[in-house]
Amino acid sequence: MVNHSFYVQNPETNDGSYLIDKILEQCNEAIAGGAAFAFMSSGGVNLLIRDSRFLSFLEHHDFHLIVGVDAITDDKAVDEVKKVMLTYKNLKVDFFITNNKRSIFHPKFVWFQKEKESIHIVGSGNLTSGGLRWNVEAYSILTDTTSNESSLIEWKKFLEENKNHIYKYDNEKVISALSHNTKLKQALLKLKKGDDNLNEIEKSSLSQLPIEEDLVPPYELKNKILIAEIPRNGDRLQQVNFDKKNFINFFGASDDQGENVYVYFFHITHQGLLQAPEVRPAVVVKSHNFRFELNAVKGMIYPKEGKPIGLYLKVASKSFLYMVYLPTDKDYPKLQEILNDKAGESKSSMRRIVFTAQDILEKIPKSPIWNKYEIT
Repeated sequence: MVNHSFYVQNPETNDGSYLIDKILEQCNEAIAGGAAFAFMSSGGVNLLIRDSRFLSFLEHHDFHLIVGVDAITDDKAVDEVKKVMLTYKNLKVDFFITNNKRSIFHPKFVWFQKEKESIHIVGSGNLTSGGLRWNVEAYSILTDTTSNESSLIEWKKFLEENKNHIYKYDNEKVISALSHNTKLKQALLKLKKGDDNLNEIEKSSLSQLPIEEDLVPPYELKNKILIAEIPRNGDRLQQVNFDKKNFINFFGASDDQGENVYVYFFHITHQGLLQAPEVRPAVVVKSHNFRFELNAVKGMIYPKEGKPIGLYLKVASKSFLYMVYLPTDKDYPKLQEILNDKAGESKSSMRRIVFTAQDILEKIPKSPIWNKYEIT
């Protein structure tokens, strides 16, 4: 029997139904797997391949990835995946090149073999940050409960039928294609910035080509932003606790201890640097504390005077840019003033208030949280 579930990935909905979450969910308890994608970007590698759950799978099980090089896939993407391959020998990555110039390699699917079933994830999303999380995409999950080998059998058949089109990353054809895509992306970025020496016909031709920038989705003025004081949990902070209302309604988490909900956090330093994505489970404990473990506060000494303030900007469903302000930081007095105006002064209770981005942009316009960031 084959069970079918259909999903639409939409970052603007509360649920999101992100492709990356479903892939990572299915790699749990898998004993083998593989995938084929038309395009791969460095952001896609960092979101999926470098995720701790996927790396745990790779520690004990094989995963064979085949990627097309007709567009998008560039040197930077391959450099990132090679770094993972150096440490995790169970990851094998090859590249598909067609002989017919009018034909391209264009599949997008993932398969996993489990003890009693086969999983097929087939859809429109590529191995890019957009395809996995930020774009509107559609995909299906097919679960074959009659056999755990159906995926493996089809995969082996695919490899055998196309063995003359599959190459290693050090093959001259692959190197040439990657170099072409890298140079094309550089030209497209220059065109986008207005920095070029092209005539109008060349500009028009180039502007029609796809470009994958791996950007964190830019905020809109209507986006929600939470200003929340961070309570003490020891002399050195380990996590950030929230009230139930914001935990569920703002972060999209659940108060069900049996439900696995993962939220993406991107820490922005006060120097305007984007840190590595933090994929955090929404933790609910029996004492009804609702919390996330966040790198920005881990080990932080709690100030003797004043409370740390967290700034959380929602850029998509379950996706946030965030900063942590201490009493000595530049915009801290302004954030405290905002909280005072809305909730009054308080030395004991934690004030947590949701605003629009427009409201706070007017108050702290030079904060790095408003910048555009690329997942590298």
